[in-house]
Amino acid sequence: MLRNPKRLYPVMAALTACYVVATLLFVPSTSTLNALNISRDKAYAIIITFDLLMTILWSVAAYGLVQLVTYWRTIRHTKDGEGIKYLTLGLGLIAFRMPITSIIAAIFGNMFITHPSLTSTAVIFNNYLSVIVAVAGFSLIGFGSEKLVNLTSKRPHKFVTFGLPLLALALVTAYTFMAIGRGGYQVPPPKSRASFYLPGWLIVSTIIVPYAYAWYRALTATYNLRAYSLGVKCVVYRESLQWMSRGIGMVVVNSIILQLIGARGGQLNKLRLAPLLFMGVFLICSISAGYGMIAYGAKKLKRIEEV
Repeated sequence: MLRNPKRLYPVMAALTACYVVATLLFVPSTSTLNALNISRDKAYAIIITFDLLMTILWSVAAYGLVQLVTYWRTIRHTKDGEGIKYLTLGLGLIAFRMPITSIIAAIFGNMFITHPSLTSTAVIFNNYLSVIVAVAGFSLIGFGSEKLVNLTSKRPHKFVTFGLPLLALALVTAYTFMAIGRGGYQVPPPKSRASFYLPGWLIVSTIIVPYAYAWYRALTATYNLRAYSLGVKCVVYRESLQWMSRGIGMVVVNSIILQLIGARGGQLNKLRLAPLLFMGVFLICSISAGYGMIAYGAKKLKRIEEV
């Protein structure tokens, strides 16, 4: 783990700058503008607005990670230290996945217009990068949460034991329907791009099944962290942990929602502009709030440890 957590700031700043440059170089196609019924100037105004929102999101995410790493360094030799370490690593992967995949998506958006023959390769690469990081990140978060909840007397309720797998199955069913249930996943619709450029069986076995595992681990981690925070006897410590667990829960849930929406790929431009903008702003604000809660809780925990 980083000895100087503040080094995360320039890394995130560099990724954010790359994203902004990539989006500003993007030239919206005439077909996209016509589908959304907007002018080119309005399209660039929307792009700049989302650039600002994403800059805020990734800044808050970097701040939350710095506070979490700083807290971990304070307690790394305690019984909670190992669990917090894995939580931090998992959240770091999920946080940095956002700008990296967004940069790649922006570059691929330009590629779709200038080099359409490379679009399928680009989409396949980004899909697999996203699923690999999601599985790794949520698995680490799940592993860390299990280590923490095992330190308490709290044990999962029977309803949770059966309910979380069912919820994960429902989410995967929805993802499967969005991904391959309505066509356009292998052969792109006219003047658009396919979601995967892969046959259905390969999408299910190498993308949907791994996501099912990752989301189950993520949902289980959310419950474990709440149980861990409630199992702590010290009221002040418990309150700070609850802030952190709520924040992690918000990041996890909204990351899953974002992935569900992303299953429609290039076909999202068939939706009306207002719902697209609302969904985008809501998710960005929710994930930002989640990392803000993590930062607030971790900072309070660090102050408690220093007393």
